[in-house]
Amino acid sequence: MREKNGTVVEILGHVWLFTIADKSWQSASGEHVANVGPLPLPVAKSLMATYMEGNFRPGMQSTVHRHPGTEAWFVLSGAQCLETPHGNQFGRPGAAPVIVPPGEPMLLTGVGKEQGHWLVLILMDATMPRGSPAEDWTPAHSCERADAIEKHQ
Repeated sequence: MREKNGTVVEILGHVWLFTIADKSWQSASGEHVANVGPLPLPVAKSLMATYMEGNFRPGMQSTVHRHPGTEAWFVLSGAQCLETPHGNQFGRPGAAPVIVPPGEPMLLTGVGKEQGHWLVLILMDATMPRGSPAEDWTPAHSCERADAIEKHQ
């Protein structure tokens, strides 16, 4: 469903209003949950927002990939570790959102002891495919190391 300033979706048993707007924008109703951003914007004539839910058990991994736009996660439960060539970012409930700039190769790993649930936004050039394999980068799999997992549980 489309809303004037956003998209309304039902995910994980809740109704959410996702809005891409200036930080000062406020909805006329509902409970404000979080601001995710600011987001680095891809260079594009038109942008497309893709919203998804993520569910990873500890140890699950994504493929090594990249997007032609910014990807951001808001973690609701569990924990995640995102490895990029610039290091690791850890996502947990109540922590800052995990944000990856356009074109950055990445590997996402579920960490901790419980299944993770998160909301995902990919804000990208509307003319490009949503994602592609990142065959030009080999991750160190640093999120799998016991010390990294223990340190962020």
